[in-house]
Amino acid sequence: MSNFKIFLIITVLLLFITSGQSFFKYFNKTHSQLMNILNTNEVVLNKHKAELQKKVPPLKANNGLAIKPSTQNNYEEYQQPITTPKTRYHCARPTVDFYKTKKYYTLETNLGKGYEKFLAELKTKLNKAFQRIEKQLNITLNGTVNLNISFQTSRADYEDLVREYGKDPTGNIGIYIGYYQQSIVQFLNHEEGMRIAIHEAIHAFNHAYWGDTLRFLNEGMAEYYEGITSEGTIPRFDFQWIAQQDNPMQVDVLLYSDHDWHNDHHTELYQNSKALFHFLMSQHKGKKVLWQLLKKEKKEPCTTLENNTIVDIIQLNYLNYETDFDDWFRDGRDRYLNKNKY
Repeated sequence: MSNFKIFLIITVLLLFITSGQSFFKYFNKTHSQLMNILNTNEVVLNKHKAELQKKVPPLKANNGLAIKPSTQNNYEEYQQPITTPKTRYHCARPTVDFYKTKKYYTLETNLGKGYEKFLAELKTKLNKAFQRIEKQLNITLNGTVNLNISFQTSRADYEDLVREYGKDPTGNIGIYIGYYQQSIVQFLNHEEGMRIAIHEAIHAFNHAYWGDTLRFLNEGMAEYYEGITSEGTIPRFDFQWIAQQDNPMQVDVLLYSDHDWHNDHHTELYQNSKALFHFLMSQHKGKKVLWQLLKKEKKEPCTTLENNTIVDIIQLNYLNYETDFDDWFRDGRDRYLNKNKY
């Protein structure tokens, strides 16, 4: 082999080796830069994630109430408390606190001197109502609901105050405004003021414990407890307002009547919801239905249950409830009509 060929081969080999080293140096440098970029992006992303977490208000335990079954409860297991982020203003719910001593509620009103007897009776009846809820549904309420009730002694003052909260006072003498966690009552007299105050307090209780509930359940419960006595008894259902009905409104009818609660048929809707609640509370299977519905509502406090879900829960726990409800209704209506025949 000539010297020139040897020189040429050596030169090519040297160039190849040099290029390879440069390539590997470039590769290593590029790889290092790429990893640095990725690591930097990861740090930036994590940093932004932490900031977002800080911006979201932490969940507060006292935004929801724990409800434990009593020792003999057979309506399924204990459900964890519901917590709701502060940012969900559309689902603003009453402030609640876990109590160390037995205290169902705190009560704030605008009533002063001269109303001591009224307030004492109101507190007694509210305590009895909450005790009955525990006993009848076989659960333990271990939270304190803050009740805010404003009483207005004239119709003009009542209407003005209701409108200040952006609501329509037409056709009502009491209202609970969940967004502001405020009840407003027109104080017509001692008896009516008491009944309406308890009614609106039950709405506040429902809102705190279960969240949004359908009208037939929420109004039925409020109507049921509003007449409670200081001894804790519930008056029997009065068929006066719906004695003309041959049959009661069933759940499926009430479920699709949400838009009718403020028209000419609102009395029938309120009274039929009350009748249904009375019936369910009079039956073991009926109380189980109510507990299952309320417990299900509690899992999603910012929304009401789907109609199909409600019907499924009722049929699963009380298959022949419609027949029993019809019989209960007709027996009570016939007794009322016979009593008032003359």
